[in-house]
Order: sequence, then structure tokens, then C-alpha cells
Amino acid sequence: MKKSFCILGMIFSLGMTAFNVVSIFILNCHTYGYLDSAKFGADFYTYMYRATSGVYSNTNGIGSFLEEMMLVFCITFAIIGLVLFCFFGIKLADARKTSQPAPAPMPAAAYGGTDIN
Repeated sequence: MKKSFCILGMIFSLGMTAFNVVSIFILNCHTYGYLDSAKFGADFYTYMYRATSGVYSNTNGIGSFLEEMMLVFCITFAIIGLVLFCFFGIKLADARKTSQPAPAPMPAAAYGGTDIN
């Protein structure tokens, strides 16, 4: 039972690590475009353009911040996944050691002693 939990924990931690590493590569591939300024004939439209452009730039800033935060979380969870994999691997090795039968004790006559019983 203990071995199966260790193996399941190792599989889960490897899946967690793989998901986060793939997410890191996906996040690095995405870029945001920025809007250039343009001039219009009437002042109203120029002011509306500037306001819209400001909102767009702020939205891009928020998107960049969230992308960086996701990158930090993915790296953190990938490291946690690797640590969990090592933890469950050590527990599995311990479980295998304890499940092996202990060697039978040598009878007293084998090493020249007397049997107490």
C-alpha cells in the first residue's frame, strides 16, 4: 500500500513538473502588441484616441504583469514538483528496503556457541 502511494505521488509530481515546464514555454512565446499614436483632424477625436490608447496601454501593462506572475508561479510549482518527486522516490526506496525479509539468524552451533534453549 505504501509503495503504491509513493508511485502515485511520483507520477503526480512528474505530471505537475511537466505541466509547469510546458506552461513556461507557452508563456514565453506570447507577446503583446503596442498601439502607436496617430493624429486626427478634430480635437475631440484626438482626445478620444489618446484616452483609448491609454486604456489599451494600461491593459497591456496588466497583461504583461500577469504573464510575469504566471511565469513565477510555473517555475515555483515546477520546483515543488521536482522536490515532491525526490521525496516520494526516497520514501519508495525506504519502503522497498523494509519490505525485504530480514536474513534468518544463524544458529548458535554455526559459530561455535551453545544454544540457550
